[in-house]
Amino acid sequence: MAKSGKDWIPGPDTEFDAFFKKYCQGVTLNTSGSTPLWTHIPVTRVTELNGGYAGWFTAWSKLNSAHTSGDVTAKNEAREDGEGTLRDFNRQYVLNAREVTDAQRRDIGCPVHDPTHSPVPRPGAQPRAEIRYLGLHLLELVGIGPVPGTMSEEEAKAEFGVRIFWGILGGEPTARDRFRLLGIPQSGWDLPHSTFTHRKKYRFDFDGDSGRTVYFCLRYENEKGGKEGEGPFGPIFSAIIP
Repeated sequence: MAKSGKDWIPGPDTEFDAFFKKYCQGVTLNTSGSTPLWTHIPVTRVTELNGGYAGWFTAWSKLNSAHTSGDVTAKNEAREDGEGTLRDFNRQYVLNAREVTDAQRRDIGCPVHDPTHSPVPRPGAQPRAEIRYLGLHLLELVGIGPVPGTMSEEEAKAEFGVRIFWGILGGEPTARDRFRLLGIPQSGWDLPHSTFTHRKKYRFDFDGDSGRTVYFCLRYENEKGGKEGEGPFGPIFSAIIP
């Protein structure tokens, strides 16, 4: 898993493991105790971060003894999931958080903004994905990436994240989904829900909505956020929830 020289996450698995472990330990330390230094991070997200490391370490450890090609595949998938968890958590709670100092960022391995670095380009590419059916009421978006021919070399180096917009057509609002589509969406703006990720895949659990149609639309975003950090919507696509 080679990485560009500008990537803040190490490439070799051994270095990645040490980095991931140190990052989790730093976050846990700063969010624990009766008077934690960081109070802006929900406990559930810290638990999710540590769970991401545990999943990675378990899969990676299997390769230290006799193993199968399936174990290698599982390790690679755990690596991708772990990186996605790290990037999402870092972007949301550490990179630009006012509660976190640059010294604390450096201590856990988070990159610190360099005022002299080249500006991050605004996304111009359109993302798309394919749908994988995993089981009853489970769907996964896989192969998240740019529509062929829409991403420049400069944009590819920027490693944008993707915001996934989605909405379910029809049905009564529920505690889990208070906003339902009344008609077929014509734009990503018509979709009521969204989630951000750096991962190449993302799983959804639509328990209770089997048989209904869910619509998706993706958009690249850079670390700036806001209008200057948002790219154009990709194509709208849909699936019948199994």
